[in-house]
Amino acid sequence: MIFDKQNQFSAGKLAAEFTRTAGTSILGDVIDLWGGNAAQGSPLPQGVNGPIGGPGVALIGRLDEIEVYVQCTEAFVSGGTGTVIFQLVGKAADATLTAGATILSATQSVTADAAGANLPAGTILKLTGDIGKIDGLRYLGILVIVGTATMTAGMVAAGIVRDGQSLYG
Repeated sequence: MIFDKQNQFSAGKLAAEFTRTAGTSILGDVIDLWGGNAAQGSPLPQGVNGPIGGPGVALIGRLDEIEVYVQCTEAFVSGGTGTVIFQLVGKAADATLTAGATILSATQSVTADAAGANLPAGTILKLTGDIGKIDGLRYLGILVIVGTATMTAGMVAAGIVRDGQSLYG
């Protein structure tokens, strides 16, 4: 499995940075698939990987599906029985992904407890989206949806991977 720093959403965000209370928030960074250009396919400087559909097609544009791994680097702990869902989302118009975004993939709801037993460090959650659904979207990000109770601990590293490893053997 290869993590590319340019395609990382988070390199280790504390739960408190994105989930102070129950609700929806963006995990770390939002990836601009157009590479900051004014339009999809705009000319790029020589040697720069470009946006999907541009002259230097980005790595994720060459795949049939996009794989995003969310790895717990510290156990998720909740003062009660908080639930957490991670969603891979995209949006065409702006990087504010908390409203009106297209959901490309989502994890199942996982309950975090006081001992951190359900989401311990080392847990890897995989989000897979059809590359065809990304066509027309400019921004990609991960939403964290926390329900019921606040997370009091937990860190994740998340990013787009190429040739992801099997999670089940």
